[in-house]
This record gives sequence, structure tokens and C-alpha cells, in this order.
Amino acid sequence: MVGSLMLEGCTAEKEDEALIGFWRKDSVYSFYNGFGFMRRDFDEEPLIEYRSGGQLLMKLDKETRLFSYVIDADTLIHQNKGRGEKFIIVKANDKVLVLRRNLSPILSGKNQTRFEIRYFSRIKG
Repeated sequence: MVGSLMLEGCTAEKEDEALIGFWRKDSVYSFYNGFGFMRRDFDEEPLIEYRSGGQLLMKLDKETRLFSYVIDADTLIHQNKGRGEKFIIVKANDKVLVLRRNLSPILSGKNQTRFEIRYFSRIKG
């Protein structure tokens, strides 16, 4: 089941430790009202480095951007200048990171489900 939670540690401290390091996005699964697809072909994606102390560095070629992150239970929030992007930590260990982001519906109406799941692999920096 795509929406199931598979945390390998229940505390934010353990999740923080599992995040520390460099990550490369492998694929993104997008779902909207019963239709889903997996995307593996990205033009250019930044290398993501989670650092201790709640710092997140994104690098693409020579450009770098510094963000902050906060972990609250199974939720990871990336923050930048007062704006936040919220993810549910589906899985985090020494090899893979799986994050789910719930998205707002595009169409009007009730009972709509839209989300994406991002899959990352740990790499050496």
C-alpha cells in the first residue's frame, strides 16, 4: 500500500540521524484521484544534503541554497524565509529516504486525493 507508514524509528531524533548525509532523487510517484505514474527521468535535480542542527543544503552545479528543516514525529518540514514544505517520512534509513507530500486538488469537488512520493538514495558527498 502506497500510503502505509514504515518508519524505522519512532523518535524525531532517530529520524534526524537517518537523514544526515547526501541524497539523490531517484524517482517520484504522482497520484491523483485513482491515476498514478512513476517518473524517473529528471532534467537536473539538486543534490540534497541534510546536516545536523536542522540545516538542509541543496546543490546544483555551482549554485547552492541553504534551508532549514524540522522533524516532528513522522513529519519533515523544509523551511525557507517563512515558507514551509511538509512531507510525511515514509521510510528513512542508511540507504533510502521516502517522503510523501500531500497536494491540493487541481479540480474543484469533494473526495479528491492528490499526493506525490519522492524516492531518494544515499550517496557519498
